[in-house]
Amino acid sequence: MRALELTASIARNRDRIMPMIADEMAARQGSAPALLSDGQCLTYDGLASRKNQYARWALGAGIQKGDVVGLLMRNCPEYYAAWMGISSVGGVTALLNTNISGATLLHCIQTANVKQIIVAEEFVESVCELA
Repeated sequence: MRALELTASIARNRDRIMPMIADEMAARQGSAPALLSDGQCLTYDGLASRKNQYARWALGAGIQKGDVVGLLMRNCPEYYAAWMGISSVGGVTALLNTNISGATLLHCIQTANVKQIIVAEEFVESVCELA
């Protein structure tokens, strides 16, 4: 019953997306840890700040509602910040599998109709080989 109560407001607030919730949480929780990994910790304020940096990048790159941005990055707090930043400006994030490369990776990028791609440093060589 509690789960139903917590999710019932979703149908009433269809325009309330996760990036908005991150901003609300930053206002309430500030410097409390939000996302943790072995090598990184983002506070709620830090998450909101990184999300906004990705949003500004997306706008500067011409990303509009419905445009697809590929994300080739291992699971980490930065991954989530990028995803939310793209979403906050209406972009769609194609989460690319970090275990594939070459023709298979190229096929995924082309199939998703990726307009821009964000690549973690460890995967730059794999993407450069596609050109």
